[in-house]
Amino acid sequence: MFKNFEKALLSVFPELRDKFAVYVNMDTYFAKPRVIRAGVSLFLDPPLTQKYLKSLHIREQAAYSFGGYLEDRRNLWSGSYMEPEKSVHLGIDINAPAGTAVAVSHPSKVVKIVHDPDQDGGWGNVIVFELERPIENITHFLYAHLSKDDIRVKVGDKVDPEKIVATLGTPQENGGWYEHLHVQAMTPEAWLLLKGRDDMGAFDGYDSMPPNGQEHHLSPDPLLLLMR
Repeated sequence: MFKNFEKALLSVFPELRDKFAVYVNMDTYFAKPRVIRAGVSLFLDPPLTQKYLKSLHIREQAAYSFGGYLEDRRNLWSGSYMEPEKSVHLGIDINAPAGTAVAVSHPSKVVKIVHDPDQDGGWGNVIVFELERPIENITHFLYAHLSKDDIRVKVGDKVDPEKIVATLGTPQENGGWYEHLHVQAMTPEAWLLLKGRDDMGAFDGYDSMPPNGQEHHLSPDPLLLLMR
């Protein structure tokens, strides 16, 4: 796993493919006691989170940042919908401005598109992909917090690497979060939870900590989907 402020080249943003991203554990770096007032984290305010991240990117000379798999965010999102015992993040968040174009890194097929209107920590707009070839125990993955008006694929489309599939959404359309892409890997068991549904009600981006620090049984580490 990366250490705070370690740099990497990711493959998810074609226009930034030659720009470095910096790893940041947002809960340990940003969620200090002073940012929680009356049990509510100041970082639930999207413009404030974006301001802090922009400052971090400038300081570290990075185009954007990423992190979050199995990160316990009970402090960062204190006062949100999530329960403290189910506050472990199951995806990777890639922090970039709304409008940034998004692509996949591996040949895939679009199997589901969901528009989640919940503005209290919802998914926003989601594309679920099936990998042409599984990567270890990952058969599917999803991109969330996309712009509803700029999804450029439909269910059934086959998608090659670097093809733009969507752009990042604003807080008004991404579930009320700051601007970022949520990437979550899925096992066959995870896909079965969503396959027959029209919404995301059977699935969440947060859960309790897996035993002994192991990968989550439904959502393995998605870093394999992102590294160049």
